Amino acid sequence: MRLRAWGWHGALLLASFLALGRTAAAATPAATVERVAVLVSANDGGPERATLRYAESDATQLGAVLTQVGGVRGDHLFYVPNASPERIGRALERANKRIRELAGDHARIEFIFYYSGHSDRTGLLLGSERMSYAAVKQALDRVPAAVKIAILDSCASGAFTRDKGGVRRAPFLQGSLGDIEGHAFLSSSAATESAQESDGIGGSFFTHFLVTGLRGAADHDQDRRVTLSEAYRFAYEETLAQTQDAGSGPQHATYDIRLSGAGELVMTDLRDATGRLLLDGDLSGHAWIRSRHGRLAAELVLPEDSEPVWLALEPERYEVTVDDPRLGLRQASVAIPDGGQARLERASLRPIPRQASVRRGAVGPPEYVRVPVSVGLFPALRVGGATRPLIVNFSMALLWSHAARVHGLAMALIADVAKEEVQGVQWTLLSNVGLGTLTGAQLTLGVNWVSEQARGAQLSLLGNGAREVRGAQVSLGVNGAAALRGAQAGLVNVVRGDLRGAQLGLVNVGRDVRGVQIGLINVARSADASVGLLSVTREGGAHPEFWTSDTAALNLGLRLGARYTYSLLMVGLHPAGKGAGWSFGLGLGAHAPIGRYAAIDFDVSGHATFVDLAFDSRIGFLGVARLMFAWQFFPRLTVFGGPTFNLQHDDPRDGKGRLGYGWTVWERTDAGGDDRLMIWPGFALGFRF
Repeated sequence: MRLRAWGWHGALLLASFLALGRTAAAATPAATVERVAVLVSANDGGPERATLRYAESDATQLGAVLTQVGGVRGDHLFYVPNASPERIGRALERANKRIRELAGDHARIEFIFYYSGHSDRTGLLLGSERMSYAAVKQALDRVPAAVKIAILDSCASGAFTRDKGGVRRAPFLQGSLGDIEGHAFLSSSAATESAQESDGIGGSFFTHFLVTGLRGAADHDQDRRVTLSEAYRFAYEETLAQTQDAGSGPQHATYDIRLSGAGELVMTDLRDATGRLLLDGDLSGHAWIRSRHGRLAAELVLPEDSEPVWLALEPERYEVTVDDPRLGLRQASVAIPDGGQARLERASLRPIPRQASVRRGAVGPPEYVRVPVSVGLFPALRVGGATRPLIVNFSMALLWSHAARVHGLAMALIADVAKEEVQGVQWTLLSNVGLGTLTGAQLTLGVNWVSEQARGAQLSLLGNGAREVRGAQVSLGVNGAAALRGAQAGLVNVVRGDLRGAQLGLVNVGRDVRGVQIGLINVARSADASVGLLSVTREGGAHPEFWTSDTAALNLGLRLGARYTYSLLMVGLHPAGKGAGWSFGLGLGAHAPIGRYAAIDFDVSGHATFVDLAFDSRIGFLGVARLMFAWQFFPRLTVFGGPTFNLQHDDPRDGKGRLGYGWTVWERTDAGGDDRLMIWPGFALGFRF
């Protein structure tokens, strides 16, 4: 979720909420927690105010999340639509009666009061009537609950949180859950600001983001429980972000906290949800979740590299739209079963076109002309041309051509441009450009480019580029994509986002590789397998190794690892004896984790050997295969050891034996006496940081 700077009062709020006790989701058996809520709405603020559209739906949305995952039973929830002071008073009396009944069962009571409607700096505006903030506070004071939460979503409601002469008490950590008492008053706007609602979200900004946060978007610590501090912070930040450029000015939520006790007040427990949606950590961008009826159920911003987000939603089918700054506008349909959960990954999203904006006064959207055959020199000089956007089935231009959509084959000597989509083949000498999506293939000696998704193949001599590829990019130059599901083969391959498949080239660069990189140099944040001379992943890191073996008493190596593979740069020294000498080499290995702390590694390496400590001896070759068992004793210390199989090829005329301790099981020298091959088993034992 997006975290923005939110001022000194946000920090004070977080500190204040540390004084709150656990709610029903975290209560001890000795103190049963019950919640009672009164939700008030009033669209009519009097003849001088514009009639609101969404006050009642705001209250309904909040009530839904409170009953689903907020610990409020249906018979403990009191709605007051089209409110008046008298109706609010009667609802509070019913709530007080219910609380006294619950208190008789030795329950601990938490009370929630919510108002959505008009207000000014002195009170609530209820049609032609008014209820002062002082009267609201007096009514809340009479509620016999240990903790009272009041949330006002209305203009100038920040005046409600003011208390002239009062002093905000600092929280103190003492006592048990039952010792917590006091109130938490939250308002959607400052005393001089307007609270705003939007047709786009179908409600007020503050309540919309408060509900989204309570459904899980505000769960910053990922414990599946949303505290009041987390919900407020999320609603504050998102409301300010949505209103800072609005004509009515930015909207800052405010608060007044007067509580004592220990713990945190958990507002919603996502573990009790009847339906849940998991937004995977590979998603990024602005996300909207709408029900099958078009109601906006949640809205949040997912930054890159975020943790997965759980949302508690009613079981039904939802349409999820994500505006990813790298991949564009994308959408997927997700069905949440009753009592179950659904998961949304980036791969499930399909690209969708943005709604075209129509200039005021324009008659309507552009009309397309379907042309079976278009032949010419360039667009202005062709047979089958037209001034309106074209859908072509076959196009051939001596120089260059363009069309809105290609449904078939387009050929040109210099370039072919499709402004919206290609379903078929673009085939040119120098360049193919798709400004929308591609389903098919692009072939050129120059460069291919697709601005959105490419489903199929891009084949070129110099390079290929696309926002997202589901298929293959093949060139003798550079291949680039924001995301790839398939394969890249070229001199340099780059995927800025997630890759599911393979990269084959001299240099491969990816972010999260669920597949394999094969090349001279491989770079990724994380990778399943990376095979190359130099393979670097942030997840695997670079780890120095020290070990002793039968070929060298002292060995130093640098291990560069992926999730299941690694490469090794090694140097070994045997300082004395008949096998004195040194070596340096390169190795590739496979890594198989066993549980959390153990693993089996198998690697093969090749070494250049010098059978004495001088550089003037003849160079030999040593091949080593190792089977190592590794155990991680500490987070940064792993011990490994196991058997090895060794093969050395050298020139025996130096009068030296093999490198190391000297034993062999098989040795053969050719008739000329200058070519020797030795084989023997060995060992390696060491540690890795």
